[in-house]
Amino acid sequence: LVCSWALVARGEELPAWISPEGQNDPHVGMVLDTANGIWLTPVMLVESLASAPHVLIGEKHDNPDHHRLQLWLLQRLQAKRQQGALLMEMIEPGQQPAVDRLQGELARDEAKLEQQLGWSQGWDWQLYGPLVRWGLTDSERLLAANLTEEEMRAIHRAPAAETGVYAAELNELISTSHCGKIPEDAFPAMLRIQQ
Repeated sequence: LVCSWALVARGEELPAWISPEGQNDPHVGMVLDTANGIWLTPVMLVESLASAPHVLIGEKHDNPDHHRLQLWLLQRLQAKRQQGALLMEMIEPGQQPAVDRLQGELARDEAKLEQQLGWSQGWDWQLYGPLVRWGLTDSERLLAANLTEEEMRAIHRAPAAETGVYAAELNELISTSHCGKIPEDAFPAMLRIQQ
């Protein structure tokens, strides 16, 4: 099940919506199940994901509502089932030893936690911090899910040609989500990295 947070907005059970976008959409407070085109209420979403062995949640990196909804969903799923690991692309493999040392601890000082994790300034801690804290204290384990810098550079130098059935759609999604500011010659590498 792949969900799009793009039109999720205020709903009785959802966190307060910050963005002015989507306030008047007829699907306010719902999530589109892109696998079958059905709009789900928050309760339906949690019920449909409660038995899923894996849940992949995406976000627009700079959208605070998306991050708050991610945390909301993790908390609701935790009430329904035992949570496994939380994998985050914002954490690189080289950070995993620091994450492992902090697993199960509740650091109170935000700046110290950022420093201990070696958190990249490219990922806004105000947005990702609550998810990281949840992963350190409430999930079975917080895990790095990003490529190393070396792996990313290698892909950028020699990206494999993408011929998959969804390549054009993914390229369009990458372009749109980066406000059309990515040069076309960067798409093959971006597509490989995102997959």
